[in-house]
Amino acid sequence: MEKKAEKKREEKRRSDSNEEIRFLFNTTKPKITFCEVENYADFNRAAKDLDLTMKIVTFGDGDHSFAKFMKKYDDCTPDNQFRVIKPALTLSSVQWISSYLASLSMITANHIKVQTSSPVTIDHAIDIINKYKLVDPKTGEVITKPNQIGELWTKGPRFVEYYNNPEATAKAFSADGWYKTGDLLYMDENGCGYN
Repeated sequence: MEKKAEKKREEKRRSDSNEEIRFLFNTTKPKITFCEVENYADFNRAAKDLDLTMKIVTFGDGDHSFAKFMKKYDDCTPDNQFRVIKPALTLSSVQWISSYLASLSMITANHIKVQTSSPVTIDHAIDIINKYKLVDPKTGEVITKPNQIGELWTKGPRFVEYYNNPEATAKAFSADGWYKTGDLLYMDENGCGYN
């Protein structure tokens, strides 16, 4: 009986996973995607269900392995000729501020995530923090007084819209391009934020 229940849980997990894959593929319509070998059939089925033409590359061995993909498409460019276009630095001590944007938008903005545990310089921390403001979610007014709860809004080049979803973009951004995070917090007299 326990094996039967375990089998049902696994079927439910797989069904949920397949729905998520189909949703993501339908939204992004990728030309290439990467997955673990054991997920290849699910990715392939979702692509066929949506009538998408894409290359599915698997990690590990097999007919669709990353190694075979690289062998087929490698143009023999020396590794030292590759360069990072726009590195995005995520600082450990202020990661709560910047990490969610960095993780969501790295690929579309041609960024690579560089995370460090080095001490934060004052200039860089100020640069990051100045791209954020606390706003009264009902009025849209910037909160400047201490100990008043407001919504954290951020602005920058990393996250500017929801891909293929103008309705979600319109809900999530102010008219002047500030992203409404939905995170409520307040600032004390020293400018430190708390949630």
